[in-house]
Amino acid sequence: MTQPRSSSAYPLPMFAAIDAALSRGEFLIPCEKPSALRLRFQGLRGALRRENLAEKIDSVSFHLAPTGLLIRHKDNSADMQAIEAALDLALSTPQPEPSESAQAAASLALSRILGEPNA
Repeated sequence: MTQPRSSSAYPLPMFAAIDAALSRGEFLIPCEKPSALRLRFQGLRGALRRENLAEKIDSVSFHLAPTGLLIRHKDNSADMQAIEAALDLALSTPQPEPSESAQAAASLALSRILGEPNA
């Protein structure tokens, strides 16, 4: 069975499920055949891309769960959470001051590059 090429052919609850995932971080749709439902959402994604309206649906990912289909905001993925944690750690960790010998070596190297006398 081919998927509809127009987003208007898809039921409104599918759009509401995407909005729910975006607002909550993730949204689980309990169903017996999550793979079939995921294919329907992929068809909707294709239709929205043809219409240049895929911004929302491209912000979510679809995952098969034992009890149904999980729609997850991509910013809520494990990769994005790891990146956020690394950034938070980097921003909260004070950077050490360079030692005097490192400063002297950098100054000497700069003097040599600039061709200053006594370098």
